[in-house]
Amino acid sequence: MFAFSYENILTTTGVVATVITLILIYQQIKISKRISAAEFTLRLCYDIFHSRYMIKNRVRLAEILIENPRDFIKIDCEAREPLDFFEDVGLLLRLNILDEYVVWCSLGYWIMNYWRLTEEYVKWTRENDLSFFTHFEELYKRMLRFKSQKRHRKEDTEREKREMELFLISEKSLFK
Repeated sequence: MFAFSYENILTTTGVVATVITLILIYQQIKISKRISAAEFTLRLCYDIFHSRYMIKNRVRLAEILIENPRDFIKIDCEAREPLDFFEDVGLLLRLNILDEYVVWCSLGYWIMNYWRLTEEYVKWTRENDLSFFTHFEELYKRMLRFKSQKRHRKEDTEREKREMELFLISEKSLFK
C-alpha cells in the first residue's frame, strides 16, 4: 500500500516536475522549428526569388511564354531558373523544412501561375525523364488544395486565363 512519506512525496514531485519540464521543452522546440521554417521561407522568397538574378530570369521566361509558349528548347536553355526554384521549394516543403502557410502567403501567386503556364513544358521535359519537376507539381497541387480550402470558390477557367495573361505582362515588366 502507498504510504504518504516525505520520500514518496519528493519522488512524485520530482517525476511530475521532470515530465512538465520535458513537455515545455518539447513545445519550445516545436515553436522554434516553426519560427525557423517561416524565417527560412521568407529568406528564400526575398533573397532568392526576388533577387535581381531571378527577376531577370522571370522576365525572360515571361517574354518567351508571351512570344511562343511552346518554344520548350528556348525555355530550357534561357529561362528555367524560376521553375528550378519552385522544384527546390517543393522538395523543402515535402521534407517539412518550410511552412506551408508561409509558402502559400509569400509564393502562392507565382507557384499557381507559373505551373499553369509551364505545364506543357514540364510534360515535354518528362518525355526523357519522368522525375523532372515532380516536386514542383506536388507543390502546385498542395497550393491548389490550400487555395480551395481557403477560398471555397469553384475554378473559373476564363477568369484564370485572363489572370495568367496579366501575370505574364506584370512579370515581363519587372525591370521597366
